Amino acid sequence: MQKHWFIGFLFLFIGTCASGQNLILDQPESLSFSNISVDSALRIIEIQSGLHFTFRSDLLQNNERINAQFKNVPLCIILDSLFENPNLNYKIIENQLVVYEQKPDSISEPMESDSIAQTGHFTFSGEVQDADTRERLSFAAISLQNSTIGTISNEDGFFSLKLDKRKSNDTVLISYLGYETFKIPLNRISEFTVYPLKSVSIPLQEVIVRGLFAENIVRLAIASKKKNYPNHSFVQRAFYRESVKHDRKYMLYSEGILDVLK
Repeated sequence: MQKHWFIGFLFLFIGTCASGQNLILDQPESLSFSNISVDSALRIIEIQSGLHFTFRSDLLQNNERINAQFKNVPLCIILDSLFENPNLNYKIIENQLVVYEQKPDSISEPMESDSIAQTGHFTFSGEVQDADTRERLSFAAISLQNSTIGTISNEDGFFSLKLDKRKSNDTVLISYLGYETFKIPLNRISEFTVYPLKSVSIPLQEVIVRGLFAENIVRLAIASKKKNYPNHSFVQRAFYRESVKHDRKYMLYSEGILDVLK
């Protein structure tokens, strides 16, 4: 099924655009889409605007082919037309255009425990930066204080984590080597937040290095065999992430969890 859009219809979405504070989103663009997918349309916008999109895959619900012409239409209105979700908002951070969802009754407000309790799950996302240089911190660890649930930021410092509503009273920990651990109650986190980490010097205890004969090392390893290698099976869980970039654009991005029975 194909969809045809007209300029007059597009201005029904102007309410969402009005909340944008970035002038780039208000700049008029002229684009033409002929029988292509929404994903392909977004790639065309990336090439013309020089921006790179970051959003959850479930936000892109439209699978229909597109036939549309936009002449001097603000970028935010074009995006509203493609995503077809009035609750979406856009934020430009350097060359990244972040698409995130905000409910009409909770825009710019923290996620209260009562509102979280009304849904089975909720998602919070953000960007991890150096507090002084504003440099994005890749592969920062994001976890819950009283749980084993967590994730890591991607190469651009962005992350997204989906949690059960019963975790709403927990505390989020964001850590990175050489920085102070950032702590914040989960029920005080907004939909999308930039988390600045402060660098810190960590003094290390003096280390004494002594030489050992190779035979002694082997004998110590054999003596500790029962301690280091249990005689019962167990499961180790590993997190896998792979990405391939070309000209600062993602060509491949995949994640997964791997359980290894040992």
